Amino acid sequence: MFHRHHPRKILHLLPTLLLIAAFASGPARAAGTCYSSSCGACSPPVGESFALSTLVPLALFPGDADHPLEFVDPGDERGRRLIATQEGAILVYDAVTGTMLPTPFLDLRSDGGGPGLDRVLYDGGERGLLALAVDPEYPTTGRFYVYYTRNGTATEDGDIVVERYFRSAGDPDVADTAGTQILVIDHTASNHNGGDLVFGLDGMLYISTGDGGGSCDSTGPNAQRSDRLLGKILRIDVHDVDPSATAPDACGLTPRNYEIPTGNPYKGVV
Repeated sequence: MFHRHHPRKILHLLPTLLLIAAFASGPARAAGTCYSSSCGACSPPVGESFALSTLVPLALFPGDADHPLEFVDPGDERGRRLIATQEGAILVYDAVTGTMLPTPFLDLRSDGGGPGLDRVLYDGGERGLLALAVDPEYPTTGRFYVYYTRNGTATEDGDIVVERYFRSAGDPDVADTAGTQILVIDHTASNHNGGDLVFGLDGMLYISTGDGGGSCDSTGPNAQRSDRLLGKILRIDVHDVDPSATAPDACGLTPRNYEIPTGNPYKGVV
């Protein structure tokens, strides 16, 4: 005996039937398995072809700045990318020609103060230039921020510095070398420095900091203490976005380097 099926009911069943057909067509193929940290010996899925590629070959990096850690599109529609290296140099990659410009955008390995007085402290470990963030309005303002561990006196070595710079008015492929320190945080250990810089949709600058490090984390417990800036995600106003923001408590170098947004939960603690 045959039953007449209503067309709407058949259409309603189609997604279920297609799902069953998809699973009935055969077992899912496993993803490739990587056997080495460099993924030099990978087993591809059966019947699939794939390739590993590197956008910026290591050969394009200068030998004294070949530890890249940030690949940033400044948003100026010029086809250039900024590459921050842990050693302290920010390089310019031409994505159109696939070449690296010979002159760094900014070189923080030297502050012009003479031999041995480099701005960034990099010792091959976890220290160095650790983050780069361009201002959301970079195409018009040319403003950007860096996060690094500084090379200073014996008591300053390794301190975390957040600094603001500007693109050169005469050449968009280089930056003015004069920076403004926004924030300096004491950091005595050579490890667990953090960190990152990111602009949020609210226009605020977010800063992640390391917990202080030391052997067995001996400088802590910084992350558990609300009166310390280490081991935190900080949120600061560098644009006067919040009209009710207040001057920094004890960590800002001048009252106008940044402001504390109204909604920060630990405002007034540090």
